[in-house]
This record gives sequence, C-alpha cells and structure tokens, in this order.
Amino acid sequence: MRALLLALLLFNATVQAHSQAAELLPGETPIDMIYRLLDATLPTFMDQAFDTDGTGHPNAQLLFAVRSPPNSPNAEFLWVNQISRDADGQFRGLLITGSATNPNLPAGTPITVSEVALADWGFVAPDGRHWGYISARAQAIAQDNPEFLATLMPDILPPDWK
Repeated sequence: MRALLLALLLFNATVQAHSQAAELLPGETPIDMIYRLLDATLPTFMDQAFDTDGTGHPNAQLLFAVRSPPNSPNAEFLWVNQISRDADGQFRGLLITGSATNPNLPAGTPITVSEVALADWGFVAPDGRHWGYISARAQAIAQDNPEFLATLMPDILPPDWK
C-alpha cells in the first residue's frame, strides 16, 4: 500500500511539474511564485536543453544574476544564449543584451557564470512560441500586463518535454 501511495505521489508531482501555469496562489508573492515554478521546472529544462556533453540547445536561454564589477554589492540580471555547461557547473554563453551598468559587457560578450547565479530560463521554439521566462511572467502578473503575458505560452514547459 505504501509503495502504491508513493508511486501516485511521484506521478502527480511529475504531472504537475509538466503542466505548471504561471499564476499566483492565494497569499503568494511574485517572488515566491518564481521560486516555486523554478523549483518545479528547472530540472526538466536542464534535461531537455542540454546534451550529455553540456552543449545547450540553440534556442535555450538562461538568466543570471551578475555582479559587475565582480565585487559590487548589487547584481544585474542578464540573459545569455549559445550556452554550454561545464562538468563543474559553470555555464558559458553570450550575453543577449548588454549590461546597463558595465559598458565592458555589451550584447554578444562571452561570459562564464556559476550555476549558483542562475535565476531563470527561457526557450524559444522554432515556431516562435516562448516557454519559461518565469521572472518576466511574475513581473507581468504583478504589473497586470496581460499583453505581455499573451506573448508567452500559458504553461511554463512545452507539453512534449517529459
């Protein structure tokens, strides 16, 4: 009986992770929603977006909290694409947009970032559909911006990512 209950709980957790929609739960703050949805979807994204050798899918994007300069007390959030993942957990990629605080980090700059700085993920399907972008969804919900939300798929993960 315990084995059956455990199997059902694990199955339900997997189904929920694959059908997550971005919506605030009662009493939840936008930042809590981000953490909840990242915890639920990031492992699946990593499995789907990276080959076993660490090569990232060309349509995968990651958001990192970057301190610039490195000893700065403040972090800037920067999107990276053309990503690879090293065995030690470091990510290498190119900045999609340049830094607003550091002119030495324009768009297209190669960057290496630790996985501890990972803040969000995004995936643009070949047909133009946008999946992920959890932090942007939370901001759009908090600012009541349905036009932006309409540019994203309602579910966080593509339905064929299992």
